[in-house]
Amino acid sequence: MVDRYMKQERTVIIAVVPANVDMHNTEILQAAQEADPNGTRTIAVVTKMDLVDTGAELAVHELLLNKKKKMRLGYHAVKCRNQRELSKGTSIEKGLANEIAFFGQHEYWNRLPTHLWGVPKLAERLVAILQDNIRRSLPKVIAEINSRMAETQKSLSSLGTPLETPGAQRQQFGKWVNQYLRLMEAAMSGQYELLSPIDSSNDTSATPEVRLRAGLRQKDLFFRAEVEATKVNDLLEFGDSLSPKKVVVGGQDLKRMLLWETALP
Repeated sequence: MVDRYMKQERTVIIAVVPANVDMHNTEILQAAQEADPNGTRTIAVVTKMDLVDTGAELAVHELLLNKKKKMRLGYHAVKCRNQRELSKGTSIEKGLANEIAFFGQHEYWNRLPTHLWGVPKLAERLVAILQDNIRRSLPKVIAEINSRMAETQKSLSSLGTPLETPGAQRQQFGKWVNQYLRLMEAAMSGQYELLSPIDSSNDTSATPEVRLRAGLRQKDLFFRAEVEATKVNDLLEFGDSLSPKKVVVGGQDLKRMLLWETALP
């Protein structure tokens, strides 16, 4: 499901990665690159800046400056409330103040441009990215809406005149009932030429499904043939039981032979 949303051109991808892991092999960044090869709607948000190992600050600093593993929209660093602050009930406002103090006093992070760190600046960047994405996607959205509206209007037009009042609805329903009765009567009486006015787009007179009378006659003939065949088979079996000779003859000859054999002493 995540991949499906990431591949949509209207989706802004926020790839959140912790600062204390190897970002070059991060799965989310690789997935984002596959879904957004041009990088026009992907921004990497680096969290847990207070957990960067000693000695790794310079590498993270260069990454945030987009000097390593470059991304078109770059990176953004944040420091959210840690578990201890959450346990103490630190408010969001206090957490934002602590974040500003953390970046402003850190040996490496205070060298970063102010627009690259902090939750408030992240919100501003996301709004700008979203606006740019909407601006690019809006023509396609408008075209898609117009196309669907045209298809819907065509479907509505094919339904005929709108039946807005109960009287009009009853009148149309009566017409449909009369058409159905006329179709059934014509099909059962064999008057197939009367079916064409109901649906002028198709030659219903040649459609086997509506030729009810012809269909019933055909099934009746098949049924009679099967009955006659069953009678002949029964007579043959009965004749075999009376005579040691196996005789294969027609129905009338078989009847005469059976009568003759049963008359013998």
